[in-house]
Amino acid sequence: MSKGKKEATTGNDIFGIDFHNTITPPAQDLGNRFISGRINTRTFAFMLFTNPTNANWMNARMLQRNGYALATISFPANRDIFRLQVGDLFKLNYSPYNIFNMVVRVIHIEESNLESEEITITVLEDIDYLSNSVVLTTAESKAKITSDIPIDLTHVKVINAPYISAGDYVAIIPLAARELQIELGYALYMSVDDGVSYNHLSNITTYNVFGTLVNEYPEKTYQIDDGPGILIEFTNSDVNRISSISRARLCGFDNMALLGDELISFQTITPVSGFIYRLTGVYRGRFDTEIQNHEIGTEFYFLGGNILSYVENSEIISGSTRKFKLVPFTASKTASVADATAIPLLITGRAKIPYRPSNLDANGDYPDESPTYETDIVLTWDPRLRGDGAGFGSEVFDINEAPIAGVSGYEGYFRVKVYVNDVLRRTTSSIADFTWTYTSAMNIIDNGALASSVTLRVTNYRVESGYEYESTYTEIDVTLI
Repeated sequence: MSKGKKEATTGNDIFGIDFHNTITPPAQDLGNRFISGRINTRTFAFMLFTNPTNANWMNARMLQRNGYALATISFPANRDIFRLQVGDLFKLNYSPYNIFNMVVRVIHIEESNLESEEITITVLEDIDYLSNSVVLTTAESKAKITSDIPIDLTHVKVINAPYISAGDYVAIIPLAARELQIELGYALYMSVDDGVSYNHLSNITTYNVFGTLVNEYPEKTYQIDDGPGILIEFTNSDVNRISSISRARLCGFDNMALLGDELISFQTITPVSGFIYRLTGVYRGRFDTEIQNHEIGTEFYFLGGNILSYVENSEIISGSTRKFKLVPFTASKTASVADATAIPLLITGRAKIPYRPSNLDANGDYPDESPTYETDIVLTWDPRLRGDGAGFGSEVFDINEAPIAGVSGYEGYFRVKVYVNDVLRRTTSSIADFTWTYTSAMNIIDNGALASSVTLRVTNYRVESGYEYESTYTEIDVTLI
């Protein structure tokens, strides 16, 4: 952007710039924007330019010099057919390379020796005669970009930010896919009055690659699934931003994605047909999510690399419901806030919620071992640690150090709920251990006799500023012998 003596104070676009009368006119490298999907910005200071026309001219010229790869061409000739001198211009045509009427400037003439009439001519594509048209080429079509007007985004979502991205803060993550591939970003708005009014929160300058699941993906797989993988049909060529990674990087964030409500990572991506790609080496149920069954059509948002953004605000409060709108913008236009889709979200404070306990057993048996009891039911489980890989703890719990936030790496307390015939019979909270016993005496008090079947659910919870954050539960069924 060229810079004059003063900044514009009024404007008609989202950046507050009047494109028709400003001392700070923007210049656009459209080829860079449409092909790479982003803009690299640079500011040039021309302190003596106070006329908008002159500033625009110099701005565009500097943009061309820094953003356009000028072609350099060398060819042999002799003085009988080439009589131009260094600095002269001429039009170059060479059909084998599809070069037609390229305006070039002679920058060097070299003769092989004093007796030879053979000379080598070096020319450079001239910056003053570059084409102003921009053409986007894909494998399927060739289309000339003629419009810069954004439309409402259809593939949008707002989620509560997990601990892995937000730390111990309450925040949200907006997700969106580009519709026309001319969008530079979107403005995020939030309503605290159920959609009556919206306030601007932030401008997001990255989009997510979006697709849908082509094949059913069952829950019954290994956590690191090296099977056939999944097929995703992506909406546009933004899929080219995704690449395969090494096995060592699978546990990182490079190829992280959201499939339905399950966080996954994947190792390889392979084209199948059109925009359908196969993802293999899938690491499932990452961080605070669980492995789930996924139907055909399940939404897929790519979160890898540096495209993940999270937003905090004093009005994003645990327990509240907020509505959000994602309003796309291009270099010169922004869509209407009124037309954008409203997305309601219950703020759960997800980043503060402890992970679900794992490896729950009853009297030494796990759920798939059909646990039984005669008198007491002794429960044992493992805590999970936020921020520790997949969240599975390996430390040994010390009963003398209660698992409250900041002590021994564990947090909060545990809660057990007892169900018989789907009716809640007992709740025990403030358990500061990884074991609890449902005694026969409790059983008889709750049910009048030992129940033929008991369902027990264990959660991890913490209380902060009077608000309770509780994990999802781990469940086990125990049958009377």
